Amino acid sequence: MRHNPSFTLEDMTEIRRVIENNPWATIISNGGDGLIASHYAVLLDDTRAVPTWNYTAVHLSGVPEIMSDEENLEVLDRLVAHFESRMSDPRMMWERPNDPEYVRGHASGTVGFRLTPTRVVAKRKLSQNKPPEVVESVISFLSGDGPYAHPELADEMRRAQKPQTEEKK
Repeated sequence: MRHNPSFTLEDMTEIRRVIENNPWATIISNGGDGLIASHYAVLLDDTRAVPTWNYTAVHLSGVPEIMSDEENLEVLDRLVAHFESRMSDPRMMWERPNDPEYVRGHASGTVGFRLTPTRVVAKRKLSQNKPPEVVESVISFLSGDGPYAHPELADEMRRAQKPQTEEKK
């Protein structure tokens, strides 16, 4: 969805009302994604090619359940701890210079919810329809140092190729 500030909904009470009155949601989780430049395949031979986008995505649909303010705060605290713990100098949500008033004020600007999926749609478009030598060429370029280097996407492509390679054995 294109961002347009004119249509931004920021009123937390209104957001809660919309979710409660329209209890269906789809959450999209993106895996690795990125541009596959047309020259990746062409460098192998004179194969015709156009740029494309490779991606992995999972859509989870269900009825969201709004969390209480206190439960939302607990989840936010766990999320901050999860992501900050990777930092060399982690700063947790309740640590100074933050004080409880500051933390609760920021948390009140969020709406926490949980979703138990009733429908799951997962897709993976990672050049599986290409010959193995083309896929290996693309993986090589993504693993390199060029302007479209993307090691995470190269790893996703390797994982997608494993089932096909194992089937041929």
